[in-house]
Amino acid sequence: MDKKAHTGNTFDRGKEGLIRLKCDLHTHIIGDTNHEKMSPWMLTPWAFIDLASSLGLPEEEIRDLQLKALWQMSAVYRNAPGTKKLARQYGLSKEELGELLEKHARGSRSQGDDRPLEPCYDHSTARYLSFEEWIDQLSKNWDKISVS
Repeated sequence: MDKKAHTGNTFDRGKEGLIRLKCDLHTHIIGDTNHEKMSPWMLTPWAFIDLASSLGLPEEEIRDLQLKALWQMSAVYRNAPGTKKLARQYGLSKEELGELLEKHARGSRSQGDDRPLEPCYDHSTARYLSFEEWIDQLSKNWDKISVS
């Protein structure tokens, strides 16, 4: 993808610029120019991390996107292999990841956003686990989690 095609007015870091960028990417990747049906959040956070890096965004903004991707992979999807893979990709140890997720969970809870923290069925334990319990299981089974 041509970096020059996505600078200036297309990516002004505001919501409208972000939506415009997603529409451009949607057209480029899928070839569909009908953006009326496209959700403004169609691309995943981890797709934006690669894009943000290629556009030369500051490291702080990229780190924020990485945290959002880890949060979505862990708290929303409860995907242990995906969480481990992203953590490795971002250079985080198991301990750093645990601290980061626990800190984000406290922040989410203090803002009244408890939904991702509610118990979810975990197929590996055949039980419903709160997010904190899920993090404990992730840490306990870290070395057994296969990532390809």
